[in-house]
Amino acid sequence: MRSFQTKLVLPLVLLVVLIGAFVEFYWLPSWQQQEVETRLTEDRSSLELLSKVLRTPIITGDLAAVYDLLDQLTVERSHWQNLTLTREDGLLLYPLSIPNEALDVSHTLKTDVRFQDQLLAQLALSINLTPYLEAERDRLRMLELILLAVALAAVLLIAWLQRQLVLKPIERISGTARQIAKGDFYSPIPVHPPRSGLDDFFHAFRVMRDSIAEKHEELSQQITERKNAERRLNDSQRVALLGCWEWHAEDNSFWCSESMYPIMHLPERTLADYKGFFANIHPADVGSVKANFDRIAEAGGSFDVEFRVNTANGLKFVHMIGQHDDNSDRSFGTCQDVSERKDIESSLRKLSSAITYSGSSVMITDIIGTIEYVNPKYTEATGYQLGELLGQQPEILSRQWMSAGKYETLWQSILAGKNWRGELQSLRRDGTTFWSLVSISPIKNEFGELTHFVIVLEDVSELKQAHAKMEQLALYDELTGLANRRLFYSKLGNLLDKLDEPAQKAKGKTGAVMLLDLDYFKTINDTRGHHIGDELLKAVARRLRHALHEEDVAARLGGDEFALLISPVENEEQVLSIAERILAAVTRPFNLDDAELQVTTSLGIALVPKDGTEPDSLLKHADLAMYQAKEMGRNQCRFFTESLHEQLQTYMRFTREMPVALENGEFLLNYQPQVDLKSGEIIGAEALIRWQHPELGLVPPPAFISVAEETGFIIPLGRWVVAEACKALRELKAAGQGHMRISVNLSARQFRDPELISMISQILADEGISPDLLEIEITETLLMHDVKQAIATLEQLQALGITVAIDDFGIGYSSFNYLKTLPINVLKVDREFIKDIPDHLDDMEITAAIISMAHRLNLSVVAEGIETEVQRVFLEEHNCEYGQGYLFSRPLPLDQFKALLPAPVECATDTAE
Repeated sequence: MRSFQTKLVLPLVLLVVLIGAFVEFYWLPSWQQQEVETRLTEDRSSLELLSKVLRTPIITGDLAAVYDLLDQLTVERSHWQNLTLTREDGLLLYPLSIPNEALDVSHTLKTDVRFQDQLLAQLALSINLTPYLEAERDRLRMLELILLAVALAAVLLIAWLQRQLVLKPIERISGTARQIAKGDFYSPIPVHPPRSGLDDFFHAFRVMRDSIAEKHEELSQQITERKNAERRLNDSQRVALLGCWEWHAEDNSFWCSESMYPIMHLPERTLADYKGFFANIHPADVGSVKANFDRIAEAGGSFDVEFRVNTANGLKFVHMIGQHDDNSDRSFGTCQDVSERKDIESSLRKLSSAITYSGSSVMITDIIGTIEYVNPKYTEATGYQLGELLGQQPEILSRQWMSAGKYETLWQSILAGKNWRGELQSLRRDGTTFWSLVSISPIKNEFGELTHFVIVLEDVSELKQAHAKMEQLALYDELTGLANRRLFYSKLGNLLDKLDEPAQKAKGKTGAVMLLDLDYFKTINDTRGHHIGDELLKAVARRLRHALHEEDVAARLGGDEFALLISPVENEEQVLSIAERILAAVTRPFNLDDAELQVTTSLGIALVPKDGTEPDSLLKHADLAMYQAKEMGRNQCRFFTESLHEQLQTYMRFTREMPVALENGEFLLNYQPQVDLKSGEIIGAEALIRWQHPELGLVPPPAFISVAEETGFIIPLGRWVVAEACKALRELKAAGQGHMRISVNLSARQFRDPELISMISQILADEGISPDLLEIEITETLLMHDVKQAIATLEQLQALGITVAIDDFGIGYSSFNYLKTLPINVLKVDREFIKDIPDHLDDMEITAAIISMAHRLNLSVVAEGIETEVQRVFLEEHNCEYGQGYLFSRPLPLDQFKALLPAPVECATDTAE
């Protein structure tokens, strides 16, 4: 770049030198000659003019004027060295004397002074132009030097501008060109100075650079796309377990893709050949595969074959497609690992066989319910053949056999992709109906879209009939036909929920709970017999129904105790009027067994929700009011008031004293044995809490458990019970009775405690007790507050390994509706069904039905309250496994309970050293 710049500047320097030489050697001498001639001409003209001016003074003889004029001119003209005026006769008129020193004269001019051709005098002028010419020459040479310096500076400036405006941008763009040569197409193009004249050059370079970059990008993209296409092909083949191959029969050359190696179980990093390709094909299949290769090589065409490949993990199945190209004389094709498909087909065959020969009825429909398949069991159960049902809508899913709400819920669930399970009624071919436990499972395709429904039906007609009968027996009193305790609690709970609604609160509507029993009813039973007593109860029930409105509820809670639920009521005066009407109705004489009988009743009233917001508290308050009515003389009614201090004081006293009693160790556990009814062996015990009060003595559980439950003290008390029971298990294990199981009761508040599971598991771990030795008993009533949460808690208990039992079965709420859904192991029949065996046939039937149903649900059964040998024999005959009651033992302290147990059998052991 520097030599290029030198080549550009050197001509300018030579031009400046030539101009200097021209000025010095040509222009300056010419100018000097011209300047001399110009001055001489001017002086000659001046001298001629002077001769004309001097003519007159010379003629007149006025020499003074001549002298003055010539002196003046001599002074004014500095280059005039000597001016002389000589007469015609040679007399020197001016100057008056001749200077002594020699004068420097470069030129001499002469002219005559004449008058009419008469020569008067002669003017002679000596001129010295040398100083003037030298001064002018020096000035011009200085100017020449300045001009040369300016020219040289201009040359240097041009050279600098050249470098800045042209050479440096070219250098920078050369660097950019080198970057482009290295593959960097995105380096910025240097900025060039404005008005440098390189705009077109830079624009052309930019266009060239962009064009090269575009072409390079296109080429890179094509290369990338090709690599991506190859990668995608390889990836897709690998994912699809697919490979491709090519075979030239002429030279027996063979090629296959990398994805073929795992499919054919070929050694990796080795070049596959025709012979090695068949190395791992199952010996039974290799002949047919080679035959297909040979056939298309000779005759052309294609083949499609499946064969087995031996691998270290067993056999895999491969599907091969081959084809011959006559133009290129080569065979090519694909191989795919279809082992997974074969496994699926095998599984489908197994599932198909399972459905076909299933013991349950199975139906498959499309998404709109059109039947596509039913298995032989369905045909056996309904009488319908598959051909009759294909393309039809299943009547089991129609509105005919279910309520509108149930129909909407079912279809919303299954169309949302959720499983549905429930009981539905269906129709047989002969027109009879039957109940089925139906499970509907949605089937989705690979895109997650619903395509079919699988419907499994289990005939539960017999169980349904038994359930219906037991529901009737469980909801209504057998003797009077009134609602029983369970139904009454349900109605009262519904009323409380209704009255809690804002709209009902705004209306100010209330209700009333009335509790009554017959005065001296036991005397009537004892003197007139149980038959008359039963008839009296029936008659009282009829009068109660007639005295109430249709929306009111009358219930028999047990014995001669009745409960009434009155709603709505406006005020206490209306409630009192109804109570007096009931008293009057009961007081009227009864004609029983051709004899007149008159009884009275005592009635207690609790207002809803004024006197309580829970069924138990309302009945307790009504019960307190009823006993106050008895104390006041019977045959009257009383409202529950705050004046019932004794019961309330007891409640407050127990609330205060129970925490202290727990700290002081006043609580204790007794253990009532549970016996195997067939062998008579004690298999476990139920832990029952007692309170050894320092002042009141032994306080039974009913007196303080309800207080503990209401105050929340049941949580720490229950924790103590579980811990004591586990300690007892540890002692039994140490005594050689490690097989014993102890059951512990949980209250409703305990069961809803979020720390329940962690508390029990921690105690089991601390005491080193196996969870299967602990049994948790819960009443069915407490489960009904939140069934889903109850199921979740029960499942957590079972996950720990703990046995779960339903206590007091048959007297709670919704016993049969939820029993089949609850994760339980043991069902305990309440003593209310046992105590009247064999006197009451209905109790015997209910008990037998409960045992049968429990066994159908794979539950063990424990009967409570066995007091007679007859009861034990009856239960044993109906396959009840276990029992407890006073027949075997009362609840005992742990040491007395251990005394009932047989001595452990000691086993001899051999020790080897």
